[in-house]
Amino acid sequence: MSIKSLVKQSLIGRENRKYHKALEARRMTYARWQTARSGEQVDTLFDLSGYEVLLAEGARLDKPALKRVAKYLEEHPGVQMVYGDEDVSDTGTEECHSPYFKPDWSPDLLESCFYMGSLAVVDKKLLEEVRGTADKVPSPKEELRRRWIREAAKRAGGYGKRTREERCSGAEPVAHISEILSHCNSVEMMEEYNCP
Repeated sequence: MSIKSLVKQSLIGRENRKYHKALEARRMTYARWQTARSGEQVDTLFDLSGYEVLLAEGARLDKPALKRVAKYLEEHPGVQMVYGDEDVSDTGTEECHSPYFKPDWSPDLLESCFYMGSLAVVDKKLLEEVRGTADKVPSPKEELRRRWIREAAKRAGGYGKRTREERCSGAEPVAHISEILSHCNSVEMMEEYNCP
């Protein structure tokens, strides 16, 4: 091998090492991302007393979840109901894994599977209307929670036809917050909400 080839290989090797080092610095594992965002501060003065949190049994809220919801509702006053992404935090540990990043609001998808998952925050007046009609048939607690959420989405206007401008303006009555808001206690629990 000639000196020119050796120098060329050396330079290529050095550039490859620099590239991989830069790439590794940008790479963020889910655990590192969770650690980084746990220190975030979300400041809001929005009052959530007009809303009710419907959390599935066996799930827990992410620490800044309610502040994130309040901030979102403050910025989007027409929203009557929100849901967010979730992941799994095994019982007895703070380590999170298996994130479930959900789609934006889709009534058709909700009819085929309950993708909203373990957390929904619903306007209290709307939920009172729903409870007045949906509680007539006895059912398990989780089934009742899902029925309330589906019915609240319908009554909020989430199933109505909307113009493209309305959909693009963020003025949807049911909204998805692209943040981890809740943690399921097992992969099996969260898989119940995933769509096939």
